[in-house]
Amino acid sequence: MKEDEKTYGGFLPFELGRGHEYYQYNKEQIQYYNSGKTAAYYCIMQMKPKRLFVPRYYCPSTKRAIEKAAADIGTKVIYYHVSRNLSVNCPDRSTEKETRNKDNDFYALCNVRTPDTVDFIADNVEITCDDAILLVNYFGVCRSYIGRWLKTGFNLIIDNCQAFFSEPVIADKVLNFYSLKKDFGTPDGAFVIGEHVKDYHLQQENGIAKCDYLLGSLVEGTDKWYKRKKEVDEEIAANRLGASAITRMMIKTIDYEGVKSKRVANLKLYEEAFGADNLIRPDEDSVPYLYPLNLGIDIRKKLIANKIFAPTLWADTLEEIYSGTGEYLLSKNTAFLPLDQRYDKDDIKYIINIVNEIVHSYGRLG
Repeated sequence: MKEDEKTYGGFLPFELGRGHEYYQYNKEQIQYYNSGKTAAYYCIMQMKPKRLFVPRYYCPSTKRAIEKAAADIGTKVIYYHVSRNLSVNCPDRSTEKETRNKDNDFYALCNVRTPDTVDFIADNVEITCDDAILLVNYFGVCRSYIGRWLKTGFNLIIDNCQAFFSEPVIADKVLNFYSLKKDFGTPDGAFVIGEHVKDYHLQQENGIAKCDYLLGSLVEGTDKWYKRKKEVDEEIAANRLGASAITRMMIKTIDYEGVKSKRVANLKLYEEAFGADNLIRPDEDSVPYLYPLNLGIDIRKKLIANKIFAPTLWADTLEEIYSGTGEYLLSKNTAFLPLDQRYDKDDIKYIINIVNEIVHSYGRLG
């Protein structure tokens, strides 16, 4: 609240604790937006590449926002392949040997191609200083793959929307963007971090009008308020704005270390149960958004029947044209299991038991 708006006496407002934001940078290094899509849009506006390479396996609505930004400034969008273990062929030849050794199944997994999607090495893609590559830290579990690209010196836009606790890369020609809504109960919110981040002086989102489903679900549960939540998502997506004042206040009240500790502990339980069989191997230092379990079979419908709501990420790559690609196999066979700060050890063990029952019915995992 601004000093000239402060009043004394009267009724008490909703009370929030006082603390600090997790990432503390000066205004030249961090800018806040109402959504991850808006953050992505302004990363592209600032970098203005001639060509932007975007993963085929990616949120469809974010791809549309990127295509809109690219069209506004004459940037050509080129999609690239992602393997079903979430790795990407890095075109820098000095890292090729490392990639082959560490992910020796990558080339076998990626031999199904689509004509409108490139493979950086197989297609001998030459990247120039006028190009940029958008990299995704999928589900907060694959920062190590992104690390390989930092050696290349390419212009990079790093999507950490599913990896809130992944530290940003502060370097020339690199921008990092994050979401708040995916990890915390805020009505809106995202931000961009970089060595220098341009301020576009946007109007703030009206977060107060979008808090009803958060308060309602706190008392009545998320099921009853899911429809309203989706309405709010659409309202936010309709406008490119700055983060709301209420969100900026709320993110100073979060117990970030408690959230981080709970997610890491829950990841450990999942890895103990499924790590040996999971085709996706999270980095050891991951703080995930969800646990991506890919056993080569689709168990999502049975999970939902047991009230374990595992989203499909993402449905557009389930189209026939992508059949057999790494993206198709990721979308079809990955069950995204919840592990956020709402759940304790007993919750995770319950989910593990349900998964084991389902998988055993397929004759897998013993």
